[in-house]
Amino acid sequence: MNAADQAVAAESAHSIPSGETRIELDIIPGPSWKRIMWFGPIPVSKSPQVAAWVETIEGEFVATLTVTSSTARGKWIGNPEGGRPESLPVWLAASKRKASGRAVAGTERRDNGIDAVSSPTPKVGLEIEQNVYIESGKNYRIFVEVNVSFDYNKTWPKKAKPGETGYSGVNGQPSLVYAGSFTGGQKETVELRPIGTGSVDGSTGDITPGTAGLTSALEIINRATATIR
Repeated sequence: MNAADQAVAAESAHSIPSGETRIELDIIPGPSWKRIMWFGPIPVSKSPQVAAWVETIEGEFVATLTVTSSTARGKWIGNPEGGRPESLPVWLAASKRKASGRAVAGTERRDNGIDAVSSPTPKVGLEIEQNVYIESGKNYRIFVEVNVSFDYNKTWPKKAKPGETGYSGVNGQPSLVYAGSFTGGQKETVELRPIGTGSVDGSTGDITPGTAGLTSALEIINRATATIR
């Protein structure tokens, strides 16, 4: 067990009552977090789209912790028709489900419910804190979804045409979903680990288990943890 794992394991689990619970999310970037894409002779720096949210263990949406504003508002450079649902399709589908209980403290839900917690694309990692209504003794999951557009590889090649295997439009590799579980009423730190990928064309909010075919997408995030206080 390395020092970081020992720190996670050492976080004590003390009982806390139902109510507004502080969740601190820490995402450490990997080598593919920030990449240079070439559009002809012009280099463009690309950082990922990111969303984090909480659901009950039964899959009931609770609250969005954070989401990058391009995905949240559906506004993209070049204004592609239909937006970019393939950027973070799992979060998009989850956020549209009817929430139970209270949403993120201090926010007002509008449209897909996240305008108040949306933010510009983070340049170097991500650290956020939000209050979420959590019931003591109930089991929850925290999800993080991340994706970099134009992130092509051999499985999802740039040269693939519509209708061909591996065609992804401007998406490249599909979004990667991380998750970790916690129990309401317990102070703890959980590590979020990759569990699957989102729809490469944004047509569904399903998670495909596993990470087969992914390469650089696995290096966007180095480590992600959530501390429940």
